[in-house]
Amino acid sequence: MIVLPVIICVWWQKSARYSGDQILIDTTQLYWIFLSKTASIIVKRAIMILSASREFDRNRNPLIVDRLSDNVELPKLFRELPDVQEKTKERPFQLPYCLKSRTLLHAHLTRLTTLSDDLDKDKRYIVKKSPYLINEMINIEAQLVALGHAGR
Repeated sequence: MIVLPVIICVWWQKSARYSGDQILIDTTQLYWIFLSKTASIIVKRAIMILSASREFDRNRNPLIVDRLSDNVELPKLFRELPDVQEKTKERPFQLPYCLKSRTLLHAHLTRLTTLSDDLDKDKRYIVKKSPYLINEMINIEAQLVALGHAGR
């Protein structure tokens, strides 16, 4: 009698963190905040917002692995890619997970093939997750435009 309610409670707590598209609710809130603050979005800013997704944060996603080798390999890669270095002090954009995901996104967009196996594995995960996150960004932007046209 007690097992079924406990199982349902555990399932509900785990599923309540995600939206219907398996996007973390925290990511949706983050997108809403930054997209509502930005009047026009250039590609560089969109990549920054995408890299701040909570799906890439180890504290929110157990699939993310922080390795000691990241402390050696990422700074080299960071210096190699000029577009990664943004002079922003906004909260999530300077966190280590955001810098790592932004660096790997830029490495993918510039088609770098000199990544280590671990970084390449992380890059593949980020690239695999990105279409769903971009879709969520577009949905939120469409909602913001609809609210703007409604006069709210």
